[in-house]
Order: sequence, then C-alpha cells, then structure tokens
Amino acid sequence: MSRKLDRRNWLKQSLTASASLLAGNTLASGINNFNISKKRKPVAVVAGAGVMGSWTAYFLLKAGYDVTLCDPWGAGNPHASSGGETRLIRYLYGKNEIYFNLAKRSMELWKQEQKAIGKKLFYQNGMLIFSEMPVYDYAKESRALYEANGYKLDKIPAKDLKKLYPFINTEDLDHAIYDKEAGFLLAADSCKQVANSIETQGGTFKFASVKPGKVESGKMKEVILPDGTKLNADIFVFANGPWLGKLFPDVFDGKLMVTRQPLFFFSPPKEFAAKLKIPFPVWMNRDKANKERSYGVYDPVLDGFKFAYTQLEVRDFDPEYDPRIVQQSEIEHARYLMEKRFSFMRNAPLLFSKVCQHTDTPDKNFILDQHPECGNVWLMGGGSGHAFKHGPALGELATKQITDSIMPIEDFSIKRLEILSSFTKNHK
Repeated sequence: MSRKLDRRNWLKQSLTASASLLAGNTLASGINNFNISKKRKPVAVVAGAGVMGSWTAYFLLKAGYDVTLCDPWGAGNPHASSGGETRLIRYLYGKNEIYFNLAKRSMELWKQEQKAIGKKLFYQNGMLIFSEMPVYDYAKESRALYEANGYKLDKIPAKDLKKLYPFINTEDLDHAIYDKEAGFLLAADSCKQVANSIETQGGTFKFASVKPGKVESGKMKEVILPDGTKLNADIFVFANGPWLGKLFPDVFDGKLMVTRQPLFFFSPPKEFAAKLKIPFPVWMNRDKANKERSYGVYDPVLDGFKFAYTQLEVRDFDPEYDPRIVQQSEIEHARYLMEKRFSFMRNAPLLFSKVCQHTDTPDKNFILDQHPECGNVWLMGGGSGHAFKHGPALGELATKQITDSIMPIEDFSIKRLEILSSFTKNHK
C-alpha cells in the first residue's frame, strides 16, 4: 500500500476540507488508542508556542478541546527556532510529495489567518534560485509536482536575469529559477498572531515551561510547571524544538542534534528601495559543487537584507546556555558571499546579527508521533531548519491524528529513528 501522501484524501477528509491524510501507514509506536469521556470537554496541554505547537493548539481548540498553550518566553520569542523576523516559504522539494503538499496546505492556512486578523503575514514576492550549475537537479525534479498543480518554475538565462535585475551579479551564473508562488512570512509576528487567536477563541496561554509528569498504565497524568503547579489533561503535545531531546532523553538519545545558525541583517543603500520597480524576490544561491548554500530576504518592513549561509562546519549548540553571538569570521564570510552576488551591498552596515538553532534529525525529516510508551502524549519536532513553512499543516495533521486516530506518516515516526546511525548533510 502506498506510503505517499494522498492528495485526494488530503482534500476530502480534513478538519477544514483540505488537510492531509495518509494512505497505508502503520502506527509506528504500537501504542493503543486511548478513550476520552464524551460527557465532558476533552482537555489538551501543548508545550511550546513555536510554529508547530501554536498551530496544533489552534486546531485542537477548533476540534473542541479545552486548550492550554505553554511557553516560558511567549510565542515567537528570540529563544525559539520559530522566532526572528522572516522565514522563506516555498513548495520546492524535488519529488517529495509529502513536503510539497504540507507546504502548499500551510500556505493556504497562512493566507486564511492573515485575512481573519486583517494583518499581512505573507509576502508573495517570488523566489530566485541562482545556479552556477548548468542543471540544478532539485529544481528539475520539482517540475512534475509544480506542473501537476498548475504552477510553474521558470528558467531564466543569466543574460535575461541581468536585464530584469541589473543589480544582481550574474557573471558566474548559468541561469536562475524563478518560482512566483514563493515568498516570505513574518515569523515571530505570525506565531504571536496564532497565539492571540487561540486566546481570543477561548484557549489559555501560560508563560511557563513544562516537564513531563507521572505516567500510569501507559498514560501521562500531568505536566509540572516551574512553581510546582500540576496541569492535568487528556492529551499532551510536546513541541519544544531544541529542548525536546532534553525532555525525552530516553526517546531521542543520539537522534536529535542541535546546531547553531548565524543570521545577518545588513542595511542596503538608501536608494535601493526607491529603485525597485517590482518586489524583490527571496533568493537562494547554489554554487557549482552545491555545497556553499546561501539564502536571503529583502525585508521591506525593516528595509534590511537578511543573509544566511549553511554552515560547512557543524557545531553543537545548547539553546539554554551557549552564547548567541556571531563570530567576526562568520560576518566576513557572510559579506563575501553577499557581495559576490550583490556588489551594491559592498561595505553595507551590519544592522544586527543573531544566532538561532536548528534541531536536526538524522534524515532531516520531522517528528510527529505518539510517545512510544504513553498513548496520550504526542511529540513534534526535528525541524531541521525547514519546519516553519510547514507548521500550520503539521498542526492540522497532528490534530487529525489525535482526534481521528489517523496513522502517523512513516517518515515522521519515532520508530524510523532506530535504524538511523548517522546524520545526513543533505538538506530538504
């Protein structure tokens, strides 16, 4: 039976008529479903108000649960992987239909949310992928899914790209790929807006961390707050990002790796925004070896260039204790890569820099599954640097698994981690 995400089922059987269902997966943990009394409103506690946790709380509330969302620093805070100013959103995932559909569904949900609150969260500026290679395999592999869904990936020769965007250095490029469906989201603002929606619709937000509590007969009874308060619930969802492995070391021993990701925000020349005739797309750069990967966003709200590059040297990072300060050598390398593509940014002032974290799984796939020993506990995480764009659909899918006993996606199961002994360097 197929292990792929069935788009027809996705469209037919969701909470909102278009969430994802999966055909043919087995319950990875083997935990039996649990019973919740129908005589009262079921209670849920969600730990972590990042993009996964907040959207799961949002959909559990809509499904009729009494929901409490907990986070020690609040939604969209600078400690979280979901914090920060902006995040890219794209459907480009090669032949991977699961990720394509999750990103597409998430886009629908982001647009619904911004319409409901009357505030712009998504900027559909498009995306340019600068390729020094004659063929960028990932884009080539993505075309079939794009075309099947009525979308396009335009290949722009370097000489034509120069005409469209004279300020881009194209001498070393073979071509660029343009994806008009892509863009960026206001990251921290988006998480805060979802958390606000939860409270507005009757949910509760607590500024508190939680620890797993007592387990009896395969069920967790409670979670414990820092002041000793205990919260009882029927189901618990832990979406704690880089803290997930600390909370459940027996489950994730050696299977989650937290790494640091420096981000840089440069100030463009004053005349840059005035000269833009059309919104400037987000961008990704792929060198000939496809190793020196960089990406960025021109944020018209901040009037700043966000720039980041994939770290070639992986460094473990403790989100609680390690300093979030970038090194001078990292700033210099960011400048080198940025100026290579955008010479007009030479000597541009560095507005600020920061360090966030990625929580990688060995295969770079997410975690969305029941705890192996607790049937009323769900674990979500393993964002691997690309979870934000999928957060709404993951929250919807988690709620579907909880309320309708939909089987987990095998690629997101905890059990699959048992056979993975090393961490891939390939990116999604």
